[in-house]
Amino acid sequence: MSSKLDIANKRYQELDHLLNNLSTKLSEVSKSKLNSHRSLICTVSDSRSNLVSTCCTADVDKEFLSSYRVHMLSIQSEIKNLRLDVEKGVQALKSDTAIAKLEEEVNWFVVECTRLRVHFTTMDSDCKVCWQRSIDTTESIDDLQYY
Repeated sequence: MSSKLDIANKRYQELDHLLNNLSTKLSEVSKSKLNSHRSLICTVSDSRSNLVSTCCTADVDKEFLSSYRVHMLSIQSEIKNLRLDVEKGVQALKSDTAIAKLEEEVNWFVVECTRLRVHFTTMDSDCKVCWQRSIDTTESIDDLQYY
């Protein structure tokens, strides 16, 4: 790219030299020739301007595209990191809900165990009362058989 700029700069210097020579020879040149030279100079000057702007635009475009690529790569990296963080959060949330369900289940078992113990104690005392009554009844029956 710098070689194109050098070429354009060299052409510009040549044009500048031609313009200086032209001003010295202006008195010798007829008006028709002057107009043709003037149009030629304008054409060359315009082509020089186009060449310089094309070279500069190409450099700016390349620079912009490389910056854009770097920027997009960093954005892709950030998106990837954010996705990983979201996945970790989802796993942690699933783990938390699983733990919460297990804690609810443990609490239910504790309550149920307590209820069953109370029920067992009540039934045990009822069974003892029934057993005692059956023994008493059996003794009463035995006592009645001897009379």
